[in-house]
Amino acid sequence: MNTSRIALSGLQASATRLGVSASNVANANTAGATAKAGRGQPAYRPLTVDQTSVPGHGVAATVTPSNAPPAQVYAPDSMLADSDGMIEMPDVDPVEEAMAQIKAVTAYRASLSVMRTSDEMDRTLLDSRF
Repeated sequence: MNTSRIALSGLQASATRLGVSASNVANANTAGATAKAGRGQPAYRPLTVDQTSVPGHGVAATVTPSNAPPAQVYAPDSMLADSDGMIEMPDVDPVEEAMAQIKAVTAYRASLSVMRTSDEMDRTLLDSRF
């Protein structure tokens, strides 16, 4: 049934959003070298999820790197520091990530509820026909 397919796309999109947020939190302290330092790896780039409606099929979630520039942090003892003692840190806000996780879990539960209700309606329809 179409309702189940739409709800399943919601489950998948919510799981993607939760995974992206978890990745951002896990890598929030992954420092990188500044461009001025010219060595080492760049700072972790937080990910974002763009969720778009697909008529008749639910939603699609696309993961892309964030455009937010990394924060410059003074850490002269870091081996990644440039001549001014600066390193780059990802622009990850733990409060925003916590809210994103709550929204993803809530949306997941709502989609799961739609699937359960759709399944119950299908069983009731089959019971009434036979």
